[in-house]
Amino acid sequence: MTEINKRMGDRLSVQGISAGLHVVLSFSSSSLDEAELVKRAAAAGVRVYPSAPYRLVNGNKPPSILVGFGGLSPDQIRQGIRLLSEAWFSP
Repeated sequence: MTEINKRMGDRLSVQGISAGLHVVLSFSSSSLDEAELVKRAAAAGVRVYPSAPYRLVNGNKPPSILVGFGGLSPDQIRQGIRLLSEAWFSP
């Protein structure tokens, strides 16, 4: 959580911290849709998932991304968050 706050700050909110093996990153706004965010993450070597298939009602909402961390070490999690931040927010 600390790494997400440090690197992504107020650009998104984190939901599902107590769920155990994943969190949902909900963007406050983004010019990128979920498909593009997933594509950029994959290009950076990080696998994430769009949340749209899991919503009951899609509508016109800012993107949310499902990020799993089960089986990863704290260092791997920090590295993944760094890579996502660079993929999504660097020019």
